[in-house]
Amino acid sequence: MLYYLIRPFVRIALRLFLREIHFAHAENIPQGKAVILAANHPTAFIEPCIMACFQGRSIFFLARGNLFGKRLYDFLLNQVHILPVYRLGDKGYAYVRHNYSTFEACYEALGKQKMLMILAEGTTIHEKRLRPLVKGTGRIALGTMERNEDLEDVYIVPVGVNYTHADQYQSDLYINIGEPVSTRKIIQESDGNRNKGVLKLTQELRKKLLERVIHINDPKDDEGVEVLLEMVRPNTHRPTFFSISKTDEQFLKEKEIVDAINAMEKAEKAKLWENTQKYQALLDEQAIDENVFKGKTGAAEKISLILLYPLFLISNILLFPPFFIGKYIATHKVHYREFYSSVLLSVSLGAYVVYYGLLLGIGLLLGGYYWLWMALLVSLLTVFKLYYARYWKDYRNNKRWRDCPPDVQDEILARRKVLLAFVGNKMKYTRQILS
Repeated sequence: MLYYLIRPFVRIALRLFLREIHFAHAENIPQGKAVILAANHPTAFIEPCIMACFQGRSIFFLARGNLFGKRLYDFLLNQVHILPVYRLGDKGYAYVRHNYSTFEACYEALGKQKMLMILAEGTTIHEKRLRPLVKGTGRIALGTMERNEDLEDVYIVPVGVNYTHADQYQSDLYINIGEPVSTRKIIQESDGNRNKGVLKLTQELRKKLLERVIHINDPKDDEGVEVLLEMVRPNTHRPTFFSISKTDEQFLKEKEIVDAINAMEKAEKAKLWENTQKYQALLDEQAIDENVFKGKTGAAEKISLILLYPLFLISNILLFPPFFIGKYIATHKVHYREFYSSVLLSVSLGAYVVYYGLLLGIGLLLGGYYWLWMALLVSLLTVFKLYYARYWKDYRNNKRWRDCPPDVQDEILARRKVLLAFVGNKMKYTRQILS
């Protein structure tokens, strides 16, 4: 019950927290069948929330066993369909044995044609690459087929999860869903050999996930790649709240650039990174970013920003408690960047719901329809505050650009032109290879 109660609120929170969600190829998820969604794992738990909120079927999830252990936590986690998987590092060997009951629960759920989500890499690291997959996905799929002889199939659906900046508020998210892998077909190809089947399933899943994940081969290329990807992205200062797209155009554009860089010769790549470092250093010196070239702040926008600034101050004062609590805990209590955005989202949402309830309570005490006016005011000011902050950031960015000395502007534009030419050439080159 709790799963269905909180899902609408989490859906709204995700649409406000993320700048834009690109949810492509959901049609690849078989309906009414036993399905394992196998995803890569760049954040603590945002990607499972996305899959729960933006496709129709309910999902069972596997999560680290160290989240469990207290009666209240166990109850709440079970209510939102989360099952524990224990590792030696979580609570020791004694608890690893509890995984048998979790696997049996997975076999039972899949045997009833339900959907299970597994984070196939097994660990959470924020990087633009697919790490080695654990074999748990294949074992659960084969185990389900062994215990449910009449089951048509277990379909393993690769889910590529790609963020522009997974550790930041207002990141874009690209969910790209691949064609399912048939467990029954793999069993037939493996001649009934279980170990061979698990290995083959894992290899096939990795192959399909690589098609859906932006994968940088060499970690040394990460910073340079990010500079180039920022050039082909829309203005990330401009919010697009409540926006969800079903196309994968932007994902394919970024993947094409990364794939081309992966194929480059070492000497050519070294020259490219020298140019990107110099370009980024110039931007950093002037405290501007790539968004300055993606749309100027017009006269009407400037006047609106100035006139609405008092309202922005009021919204900041009124909404200070929940936003401060979320930001403070995420900044001071989270020690790993992979958990930052998840903690920021969940704590801010929890604090906001409590604070919202308190304000509604004050409205009820005042009598009449004050509670309704309070609800409308807080909701509108929340959206306004988030919108205004992003447009204000754009305005400040554009102002710093206008204040740059002309010779610095010329050098930045010249270096940017060289990099854009490289991006354009490499994308054409990649298209020729793939055609």
